Amino acid sequence: MIHRWSGWNSFPVIKLGANYNRDRVHVEELQRLQDQWQARREALARQYLVDDVLWQYRWMLEEYRISLFAQSLKTRMPVSDKRLRKLWEEVRVP
Repeated sequence: MIHRWSGWNSFPVIKLGANYNRDRVHVEELQRLQDQWQARREALARQYLVDDVLWQYRWMLEEYRISLFAQSLKTRMPVSDKRLRKLWEEVRVP
C-alpha cells in the first residue's frame, strides 16, 4: 500500500515539468476556487450554519484537482469547471 501512495505522490511532480505554464494556470484557478470556498465556509460558520451543498462543492473541487493533475486516477463523479460553477450557484449565501 505504501508503494501505491508513493507512486501517486510523485506523479504530479513528474507531470509538472512537462506542462509548467498550463499547470501554473490550473494551480492558480484551484487556489482561487479554494479561497472562495474557504471564505464562504467561514462566513456560514460565523452564523452557525452548515450547508451540505458547500461540502459537496468541496469534494467536487478535490475531484476537479484530480482531473487536472492525475487523470490516470480517474474521478468518482463527472467534474468540470462548468459543473463547479453550477454547483456554486446552489451554495447558501450568508
